[in-house]
Amino acid sequence: MSLKFFNPGTYGDHLARAKQLSKQAIIRANYYLGNYQPVIWLAGDGRSGTTWVSNLLNWHGSYREMFEPFHPELVSGLESFKLHHYLRVNETAPSQTRILESIYSGNFYHERPDAFNRRLLYEGLLVKDIFANLLVGWVKHNLSHVRPVLVVRNPFAVALSKQKRTQGVWMTEPRDFLSQPALVEDYLLPFKEVIEQVGDDFIERQILIWSIIHYVPFRQLALGDAYILFYENLFEEPEKELAALFSYLFEGVSVTPGPELLAKIRKPSQTPGKDNNILLGKSPIESWKDELSSAQIDRGINILGQFGLDKVYGTRSRPDKNFVENFISRDC
Repeated sequence: MSLKFFNPGTYGDHLARAKQLSKQAIIRANYYLGNYQPVIWLAGDGRSGTTWVSNLLNWHGSYREMFEPFHPELVSGLESFKLHHYLRVNETAPSQTRILESIYSGNFYHERPDAFNRRLLYEGLLVKDIFANLLVGWVKHNLSHVRPVLVVRNPFAVALSKQKRTQGVWMTEPRDFLSQPALVEDYLLPFKEVIEQVGDDFIERQILIWSIIHYVPFRQLALGDAYILFYENLFEEPEKELAALFSYLFEGVSVTPGPELLAKIRKPSQTPGKDNNILLGKSPIESWKDELSSAQIDRGINILGQFGLDKVYGTRSRPDKNFVENFISRDC
């Protein structure tokens, strides 16, 4: 009689699989119980503070948080999507729209976006992503129950942070946008030459990518369609900014940020990296000025100017909120 020896590797695989199936069952049960209301969508560029903001919004831990579901390289089911995928607001093809409806209803499950979800019962859904800015128009037009928050950070600070975070998955080739015909036809045709002639400098390319993924939603949205959350304003005036954000999310209900939430303001996100300015004792708002060359800044301002976005920050570290509101209102 042969003996079957215990194989810890196989046992571990089965245990991990059982845990995933159990979590999936819990996630789906909450969906059928109608527990995924409200639906808050946090969108922004990589290294713009979206993870930090999601930690603040879910400080109580009661939301189910989907961490970057629109990641075609790491999340199955989105293979037909590109990094920074664009959809026209009237797009109805099921191959494109069914996955979005599944994500924003809470019916979607994947082990990566749901990695940090461990509750039995949830009270709301928080979707956080860094590759979804070009979907803002479609979601706002077709999924009215979603409350969008667009996080905006100084493009030079974003570009520099990406350059330091070498293990991150970023778009690095702006010309890839030209492979999306609808995007080119609707928004990028006037900028095609700028995109085709971009240089090889990493910072310059990231400024161009930042310009595109902010220009499109700014042109698609009307005032009030989404909350524009500036990273710098939240960092410097957290109580004021959080109160305004909560008023938008919860339709005028007055919410005063408590001490437990405010204590998280200066705590780095769960994806800070060893070069995080807060950990290094540097200002996350000002430090880019000392690390980029004047030539890089000049080229970046020129690129932003092509899109009419050079006055969002200019060479300042802080945003001009009125300019952005006027840009969205088509007043500039």
